[in-house]
Amino acid sequence: MKHRVEIADAGGIGALVGLVASGSEKQKEYAAVALGNVADDSEVNQEKVAEAGGIAPLVQLVVDGTENQKDHAALALGNVAHANDTNIVRIAQAGGIVPLVQLVINGTEFQKEHAAAALRNLAYNNTANKEKIAEAGGIVPLVRLVTNGTDNQKQNAALALANVATYIDTNQVKIAEAGDIVPLVHLVATGTERQKEYAALALANIASLVVANEVKIAEAGGITPLVRLVANGTDDQKEVAAFALGNIAGNVTAIGVEIAQRGGIAPLVRLLTNGTVNQKYNAARALGNIAKDIEANQVAIEKLDGIALLVELMVKGTEEQKAIAAFALANVSSLSRTNGAKIAEIGGILALVQLVANGTAQQKEYAAFALANVAAYVDKNSLTIAEAGGINPLVHLVENGTDKQKEYAALALGNVAKIEANQIDIENAGGISPLVEMVTNGTELQKAYGAFALAQVGSLVDENQAKIAEAGAIPPLVQLAANGTEKQKEYAAFALANVAVFPIANRVKIAEVGGITPLVQLVATGTSKQKEHAARALGNLASNIETHQVDIEKAGGIAPLVELVVNGTELQKAYAALALAQVGSLVDENQAKIAEAGGMSALVELVATGTDKQKQEAAFALVNITADIATNRVKVVEACGIRPLVQLVINGTEKQKEYAVLALANIACDIDGTQIEVAEAGAITPLVDLVTNGTEEQKALAAMALGNIADNVDANQVKIVDAGCVVPLVQLVVNGTDDQKEQAAHALGVIASSMSANKIRIAQAGGIGPLVELVASGTEKQKEFAAFALSNLATRVLANRVKIADAGGIAPLVQLVASGTDNQKEHAALALASAAYNHEPTQVQIEQAGGIVALVQLVANGTERQKA
Repeated sequence: MKHRVEIADAGGIGALVGLVASGSEKQKEYAAVALGNVADDSEVNQEKVAEAGGIAPLVQLVVDGTENQKDHAALALGNVAHANDTNIVRIAQAGGIVPLVQLVINGTEFQKEHAAAALRNLAYNNTANKEKIAEAGGIVPLVRLVTNGTDNQKQNAALALANVATYIDTNQVKIAEAGDIVPLVHLVATGTERQKEYAALALANIASLVVANEVKIAEAGGITPLVRLVANGTDDQKEVAAFALGNIAGNVTAIGVEIAQRGGIAPLVRLLTNGTVNQKYNAARALGNIAKDIEANQVAIEKLDGIALLVELMVKGTEEQKAIAAFALANVSSLSRTNGAKIAEIGGILALVQLVANGTAQQKEYAAFALANVAAYVDKNSLTIAEAGGINPLVHLVENGTDKQKEYAALALGNVAKIEANQIDIENAGGISPLVEMVTNGTELQKAYGAFALAQVGSLVDENQAKIAEAGAIPPLVQLAANGTEKQKEYAAFALANVAVFPIANRVKIAEVGGITPLVQLVATGTSKQKEHAARALGNLASNIETHQVDIEKAGGIAPLVELVVNGTELQKAYAALALAQVGSLVDENQAKIAEAGGMSALVELVATGTDKQKQEAAFALVNITADIATNRVKVVEACGIRPLVQLVINGTEKQKEYAVLALANIACDIDGTQIEVAEAGAITPLVDLVTNGTEEQKALAAMALGNIADNVDANQVKIVDAGCVVPLVQLVVNGTDDQKEQAAHALGVIASSMSANKIRIAQAGGIGPLVELVASGTEKQKEFAAFALSNLATRVLANRVKIADAGGIAPLVQLVASGTDNQKEHAALALASAAYNHEPTQVQIEQAGGIVALVQLVANGTERQKA
């Protein structure tokens, strides 16, 4: 080194350059040797050689010198270029690349070795030179050297190819096509220490941008020797082998699996503990890629204490290590609930939130990604993220971050928003507007994740649903549902389903901007999740809006909803059943079309064998579909639907019982055959039990069902009375809610319509007094049904007539005849007629109460039935 300095200081470099340019053959040769030695590992001398004009004559020697001159000139150029960005450019500009490539092809052994070294240095960190080497045909001969060269040739060529491949995908493809992967793998396995290192680096770079090369390296057996280097290599080998494994993994699941099978996880985790700065970085990155989408690998990393080490690296490492550790934690927790919980337990969430808030751009991106995954499966983690102050910085990233930061922050907010309190906090932090902006104008993934986040933020909080619509989200969500990517369609349908819950104005807006047709299309032809969310959205859109129900049918929505009920997933079946319930709730034509599409048998099957949710929604659908169409009631019977509905009444959840009772009430309405079927299926006893012990709603509905089952069917009336229904019905008339009183009065009236024994039992149970009270002071329907009941109770049973009169029933009945509704007048007149039959005291009371005048007026001006 001392002599190099002395030569340079004495002006020797200029003299040597002069000899290279114009000396004798031997002078040129020895001067080239001298310049190579002077420039070796000396940045100052490299610069002096260039400034003295030495590059051009050295290149010229490579072109047309003697064999020794070419050899020494190639070595000199390599030394002049080593780690010197300026000289790298100068040599290329002087035309040095092509002749160096020619030496690699046709030179002597030393020429090949030194030319490969020169190309290695020229390609380092210079994209233009990498491309020029490839254009000059340099890749194939370098591959030949790796395959068949001397040890030094192999070493230099491997590193040259590593440099040529860096960040240039076309060169990576060319190297693989030239057949270099197998010999590089062989070098990693059996080469010298330096060959192993450089070959591992070459494999790493060849795989960095080309997925096909990752596969080829694995197929060539490259994983095992790389794992061995990570475990037992030199420090440099460990570093580059970890880098290589990180590049090979992450895109092809099978490769990640194989790395784990070959024992790659344990040595990578050890590097996190004992490695150098670069080893730790590369190991964390490799573990992140190996864990991507492979739950078994995620679990294996945790078992080796990898999560704790990654969290420690994220907290205490360099800035780059913090970022890559966050990346690794994101992938390690993407599928494993246990790992997400583990990250939280050891304080990882607070550290991630701090990176999102105050980290570098890369740290913010990966930390947001990690928070998204940590929150995905563990609700407690969503709370912890909020408690750690994570919502505000995530909202800030959505609003002001890079594209990737926005993407991951939106996904994180969506997962954090599973908790109702967090939904409120996200809105309070101003999160809705930037999410809507993302859905409107973001990248493809931003639109998808923005829609997902809006869906979650609006899933439980009515006010958020309204604010999402106010922020302008509905039109872009509908556009995504219609024309987006698969993920966009899925999440847009999810968001529309939630936004349509409240307020009704949101449903109207969705329909106005054309949301119904694309949702129907998703139900018909979408992916599994698209169908699920779209079916739910249609159900919400149809709720209580008749025009929407009509529009869904016109868009062809009924048939695909029925198809989902038949062949869908568990959730699809439930949501489709609910959608059919809503679509048929107000439109008779839709009820008929649901039946025509095969909906009856499909819904009955769900009631019989479905999940609890399916049974509930299917029973609800049968309620609505049978409400107005008599033929549909018959079809339920034909589909063997009575017994499963009765089973729900007996064993169902509270809501299932409610819907099943109402469905049975509809089915039994005005059709003798169905009434008998319902009774024979064993419905009466459980209905009576509900009248006695059910919820408030169940009591009213069960009373209504019993009234319908008994109507004009004497045998059923007897069965109902024998089942002990009279006393609980009377109790409802006395102490029930308004609806219970109404339905119980009607049921008592029906039960008393034919059988004298039933009339007597109702009177004995104390039913007449409370019915009279309803006639006097009940609601309009209560008055009507109580008058109906009294009219039947008074028929053919003198004692009951007396009791009606004694209970003060005459005056309120007369009042109904005089001023009631049409039905009230009709029933009250019949009640008075029955009460007065062959009972003079009652006749006198009717006359004293003004009944004769009222009845005469009814004869003169009443309806045909009233006159009769």
